[in-house]
Amino acid sequence: MAGRDKTLEHFSQHLQDGETIAADVFGTYEGKILGKDALRNGILVATNQRVVFYTKKLFGYEMETFYYNRISSIQGEKNFFGWFVTIVTTGNTASLKWIKAGETGVFVDYVNKKISNQ
Repeated sequence: MAGRDKTLEHFSQHLQDGETIAADVFGTYEGKILGKDALRNGILVATNQRVVFYTKKLFGYEMETFYYNRISSIQGEKNFFGWFVTIVTTGNTASLKWIKAGETGVFVDYVNKKISNQ
């Protein structure tokens, strides 16, 4: 698995016109694969248009997008195992835990400002 910088470089190829990266955190994403709970290392990126989880795989990549107008809340906390971020949207909750790199506070503050402006 690539580290934060390499993963962010790969993600940059998927930016939309006029989209810029504001903040990111790199860790382990809790999601579902074929309906089953799964853990994947990757990066959670806040841009001026959306929040995206991105992971590079052996043959391609996986990306999950969260638009600011659909995010109900975001929370960043530290527990015994380290920092984590939880995003709550309509019908979905996504978490990035065991954050290895990035500024969690900066990331959460940026997303909170964006969702409060919606």
